[in-house]
Amino acid sequence: MNNATTAMPPAWQRMRDRWRSANPVVRDSIGAVALMALALLPLGIKGVQLGELHREVGPWAAVVLMAGQTLPLAVRRTQPALALLVIGVAFGVTQTIGADTGLAGLGLLIALYSCAAHLRSGRVVTIVGCGVGYLVLVAVLIAQGSPEEVIDWITFAAVLAVPWVAGELARRWRVEQAARFERAAAAADRQARALLARELHDIVTHHVTAMVVQAESARYLDDTPQGLSDRDAIAASVSSTGRLALTELRSLLGTLEPDTGSSSRSERADEDATVRMVRRLQQTRYPISMQISGSVDDIPDEIIAVMHGVARETVTNAMKHARGQEVRLTISVTERAFELTVVNSLVPDASAAANPLPYGGRGSSGMQERVSEQGGLFTANAKDGQYTVIARWRR
Repeated sequence: MNNATTAMPPAWQRMRDRWRSANPVVRDSIGAVALMALALLPLGIKGVQLGELHREVGPWAAVVLMAGQTLPLAVRRTQPALALLVIGVAFGVTQTIGADTGLAGLGLLIALYSCAAHLRSGRVVTIVGCGVGYLVLVAVLIAQGSPEEVIDWITFAAVLAVPWVAGELARRWRVEQAARFERAAAAADRQARALLARELHDIVTHHVTAMVVQAESARYLDDTPQGLSDRDAIAASVSSTGRLALTELRSLLGTLEPDTGSSSRSERADEDATVRMVRRLQQTRYPISMQISGSVDDIPDEIIAVMHGVARETVTNAMKHARGQEVRLTISVTERAFELTVVNSLVPDASAAANPLPYGGRGSSGMQERVSEQGGLFTANAKDGQYTVIARWRR
């Protein structure tokens, strides 16, 4: 069905929203008055009756009894037990004196439903009270000469139980809904915390590792003009890396601010971010290279961001576990797929603990999770003296 034909007009939507946001007592008061008005009309409809004691009563007495069975519904949600008590007493008096109050007797059924649905405490006491009150009413009606049979008393009790059961089911449904929403909110909070931790891990680990490697490499430079020049270049690169880390951290933390959530991912991971990372490391003469095949503009922004995260994390792992070994990055864009490949040489004759293992640590598991979230395939393996990471997405 066309949504345009079924959509509610704006005016009706505003009325609905205003009605839902109104005070419950105000809304229930309107319903109570409406039921009272229906009871006053000479519709010739018999309401809820028990005992079959039909007697003539004064009009004002009937009006008072109608009001007693309807108007307390104004507090049926805020004070359900009180509403049920007043309506129950009015209903019992009505049946005892044999008055005809028409549709006003429906107030008892509504009060039973409301009490079961909205009463927060004292439910057992209320149920016992209702049972005792009903038995007292039956005893009084029998003493008044009611022609009802035992089956009639049992049937009426079953009728009164229906709205209570319905209210109980509604209450349980609301409790389950609230618990479901709470679980969803908790899961969303955990996911947000995990994403934040992953971003912080990627940013801090990469930049700090790069700064450590650069600073340590400066120790091995001599005091020749070339060495001094390289040392200055390394110092400038360390300073630039530190400032970039601060910028990315501010951008990430800025997403936690309510009014700055628009701090876009592109500020931290656009299509040139990986190129800039490689160039910064090349300026310090780190053995890293990058090759791009195809048009990077064809890659969706979300995948570009994940590619940069994988490249950054893989390069960081290579600098930590295979320091000084060659790193090669390749971004390939074909008609069938987008692919990032990062290959680094492993330290010769190093122990297994010295080289990164596939899917090991927070970084590698985070990379696999990120790629999978965007519908890609992530692989990592060490073979023939090389560690290879591949992130691939089909077009």
